[in-house]
Amino acid sequence: MFWPLLLKPIPDHPKYYACPAGHIWSKWYARVRRLRPSLSNMGYPQLSVYVDGRQLSRRVHRLVHLAFHGPIDDGLECCHLDGNPKNSRPDNLTALTHIENERQKLMHGVAKERKLTEADARAIKYAENGTQGAIARKYGINYRTVGDIRKGRTWKHI
Repeated sequence: MFWPLLLKPIPDHPKYYACPAGHIWSKWYARVRRLRPSLSNMGYPQLSVYVDGRQLSRRVHRLVHLAFHGPIDDGLECCHLDGNPKNSRPDNLTALTHIENERQKLMHGVAKERKLTEADARAIKYAENGTQGAIARKYGINYRTVGDIRKGRTWKHI
């Protein structure tokens, strides 16, 4: 493989490159190797990169977007056009607003629209048993939302 023709350097991430297949490569000394990402708790491939001697966790799709499309403007998110978080090919990535991204997720069936009722919020706030994660899974919400309800940051009137 003649790698300089296939790989694009990732801005602000020296020694890291992205390829059209959506993979991240590193070049240390004279050796070029493909990195193997792990999956985040949200199902996105992520990996550790070293920048200025610091280890940073980065999602693969963000690095690929940065290499092929440039930086993402403020107020925009990196979005997978096919709804598959594991498909990080450059032609599958675009930058959208949060609302547009959530609409895309609903359209692809990746996210489900979930609204809590006042009774649900009351049950969450006063639940004595279960961790935030267990309660979040029961109601199909994020565990941080459970914490916000319990601490009175949201649903303040109950």
